[in-house]
Amino acid sequence: MEPSSSAMMTANRLHNPIFMGLDAKEVAKWERKRESEQTRKERIFNTKNRAIGVDVSMLEKQVLEKVARRRLEQLENKKQGLLAERLALKAMEEAERKEKEKRKLMEEINNFRLIHQKKEYRREYDLDKLLCLNEPKIGGDDCRWGVTVFEGEDANLKERIKQQQEQQKAWLAQQMQEKKDVNFIIHDTERKQEFAAIEKDLQSVQLERIEKACKLKMDNAVAEYNAALARQKLHEKQQMHRKEDEWNTQEIINTLTSDFMQETPILAKSSLGPNRINPMMYKKMPDEIVEEIRETQKKQIQEHEERKIREKYEIRSWDSYNDFVLKTTSYAERELEQKLKNQMKEQEAHNQLLGKRQKENLKYINDVLYSNKITEDFFNKFNTSSR
Repeated sequence: MEPSSSAMMTANRLHNPIFMGLDAKEVAKWERKRESEQTRKERIFNTKNRAIGVDVSMLEKQVLEKVARRRLEQLENKKQGLLAERLALKAMEEAERKEKEKRKLMEEINNFRLIHQKKEYRREYDLDKLLCLNEPKIGGDDCRWGVTVFEGEDANLKERIKQQQEQQKAWLAQQMQEKKDVNFIIHDTERKQEFAAIEKDLQSVQLERIEKACKLKMDNAVAEYNAALARQKLHEKQQMHRKEDEWNTQEIINTLTSDFMQETPILAKSSLGPNRINPMMYKKMPDEIVEEIRETQKKQIQEHEERKIREKYEIRSWDSYNDFVLKTTSYAERELEQKLKNQMKEQEAHNQLLGKRQKENLKYINDVLYSNKITEDFFNKFNTSSR
């Protein structure tokens, strides 16, 4: 892979006299900032993104992330499916094993009952045996005995009890031996089951290891694919930057050598007429026109100054007129206030005089004109007689 343009520019900046006094970390920091700003400008001033309104690089990144996420989800779902199948198979095998053991135990119990728990092996079998009554035997009341046996006596009781005890001992020894054989078979079966369980556990551990190894290989493959994709994208980006730098350099050269940057008055003349100009090539006006414009500007400045002086004079005149008006209005207001005060005093004196006359009139009416006041005796004289 060729060295990137940013790395070459960083190396050139390290040898730049402007950056000679700075540390390499500072230079790298400034370079990172410059690259970030350049990337931002490319994203903002990209014609396609600005016209369409879509960030293509971000969309491509999102698509790659979505594809990787879907691939991981598929692997996880596949892993969960395999684990579920293995657990279901193990559960089915365990249920089948338990069912076989239960069936085998029931068969052994039935066989034991058929062989060792027969009806004739019971103690009360002799009492319940009715066929023995019909067999020919020599009883105690037979005349050939020579001794008479009374009813209810048993001549062979001791021998029969002894035979029964010996038979019980034989049965007990046989049952103990059979129990030992059954215990041995059960222990052997349990040991085989333990070995089978251990073997299954080892197989599950081995399967889990194989699964982890496969997952690791798959993750490594995905990481390698992503790294290769990133390298390819970086290479494409570097190629694009290199082409863009070449285009920019060529554009700068073309601009510098074009007629637009040449300040030639001849190029500004238009072919449409002598007084017409080419706006694209027009750089400046003739010196006569420039001098005329400057004279006009000087006249405008002088007129502006004179207008300012007139405005100041008018403002002063208006200020003096306002002061005169304020003084005149204040004097008139004071005279009006004095007149109002005098009128209030005259009104107050007139009101006092009227009040004094009113009091004297009331005194004359009450004390002179109506001197004989009506008392209660006058009213008590009414309704004192029938006439």
